[in-house]
Formats: sequence, C-alpha cells, structure tokens
Amino acid sequence: MGLVIVLRTKELTGSFASAGIASGAYALASAICAPGLGRLVDRRGPTLVLVGGALLSSLAMAVFATLSVGVSMAAIVPCAVLAGATLPPLGACLRTLWPAILGSAERVHAAFAIEAAVLETTYIAGPVLIAGAIGAWSTAASALTCAVLLLAGTLVFALTPASRDWRPPQRASDERHVGAMRAPGVRTLAVIFVLIGVAFGAVEVAVPAAAEEGASAGAAGWLLGVWGLGSFLGGLLAARAAAPADRVRRLCLLLTALAFGRVLVALPVGLVVLGALLLLAAPRSRRRSGSPTGWSKALRRRAR
Repeated sequence: MGLVIVLRTKELTGSFASAGIASGAYALASAICAPGLGRLVDRRGPTLVLVGGALLSSLAMAVFATLSVGVSMAAIVPCAVLAGATLPPLGACLRTLWPAILGSAERVHAAFAIEAAVLETTYIAGPVLIAGAIGAWSTAASALTCAVLLLAGTLVFALTPASRDWRPPQRASDERHVGAMRAPGVRTLAVIFVLIGVAFGAVEVAVPAAAEEGASAGAAGWLLGVWGLGSFLGGLLAARAAAPADRVRRLCLLLTALAFGRVLVALPVGLVVLGALLLLAAPRSRRRSGSPTGWSKALRRRAR
C-alpha cells in the first residue's frame, strides 16, 4: 500500500516530493493510531477492530483510486491518513495468538521466524504484481486492488475461530493505563523502529524515483520485489537458527548490518546493480525479533 500511494500520488501530482508527503502521512497516521487500535483490541476483542478498520482503510484506498490527475494534496493526504490510521493490526493480533496456540517457547520462536519469512512473500509478490504489472496499466487499479485484498484478507483472518475466541488477560488498572511503554526495553525498541521505519520509507520512495530516472518506471515493482526476496531468504535462515543466547547482541549485529545495507543502496549505480544491492541490503531484522516479551525483558536487563 505504501508503494502504491507513492506511485499513484506521483501520477496525480507529477512530484515525488508530494508522493513522499503522502506516503509519510500514511505511515505516520498508522504509527500514531496503532497503539490505540491495540488497546481497543485488548478491551473489545479483535473481531470488531479488525473488520471496522479494514472497512475504513479499504474505503480510503478506494476513494484514493478515484481521484483525477491534477488533484490537490488536500484531497490526497486525507485518503492516505485515513488508510494508515485505520489499518487493521493483523500482525499484532496474529503474534498474540502464537503463544496460546503453540504453547512451548521453542515452537513459538520457530513460528515467529517462519511467519516472518512467509510474510516476506507479500513483499516479493506485492510490488511485482500490484505496483509492477497492474500499476504499469493503471495506478488507480493498483489502489483499488489494495483495497479489495485488504478487506478480503482481514475478513478471512478475523472470522477464524482462534481470532474470534481470543480474549485479553486481566491486568491491574494502572498497568492498563501505562501499557507496554512502562518497560525500558519496549521504549528502546520504539526508538529503534522509528529510525528503521524512516530508512524503509526512504527506500520505498527513492527506488521508484531511481527507476523513473533510469527511464524504466515499471522496474520499481521488480526492484522492491528483489528487496523482499532478500528479506525472505534471511527469514529462512532465521527460522533454521536456534533462539539466540544473547538477544540484545543479535539485535545489535542485525542493526549494524542493516545500516551498512542502507549505505550500499545509496551508491549511484545502474538499475541492475541496484537490484543486486537491494538483495544484499534486505531488512533481515524486520519482524525477526521473536517474542516481543523476550526482547523487552532482555533489553530491560541490559539497561540495568
């Protein structure tokens, strides 16, 4: 969806700067509203939040698809904001189910790694099919496809028995108000992932711009698909590896590799070499952290 917002806004306005603003508004709205949606899931259960969010987010993308060339940012940004603000927290809801479904810590660790690897298939196929193939024909069709897939996929997940039957554990009133941010490790992770999100967002805007400058605008989807392929391969390696003895050390090593990869992608090279660099620079630390509780406890111990 983020890539489609970039490409569609560029087509509507003729400006990658405007595309970056729309994409940033989408991501920022999602970041600000995601904790609130999570709290609603804790209070009301996932079904209502997931279905309601999917309806609103899909509606915003459908409206975005109907905008005409030359439209002002005053019409584009509200669509991007609504799409991001109401984006259903599918990933968070799924990862909450793993411990209850699987039980043992070893199986949960493997499930997180395998889920992350499988999820990367969307980052491989999504840009190629939705932004590349469909987008080369019509960016409006790409946006509408995103709306349909978001709504359909969320309904399938939300109506499964495991999702419908999940209920949050009872917590003390002060714990509910403060939430997860009371843990030093969670606060550290929040800062880390804000910075990582900025880096990912820059790549999602810069790659289409580089593809267009290279006289091959349709290559953007293929290039980002290669980026997802690299992350998928990294996920398979993580799935085969045992849980790290020192989670913080593993995280620091992955973040260092991630930073080095961003430097490689910034090199002024042709599109073929850029594709190879994206494969190497794939965000292998993305969603590869295993149990969020484990990371929080490990970082809290290290902070002490």
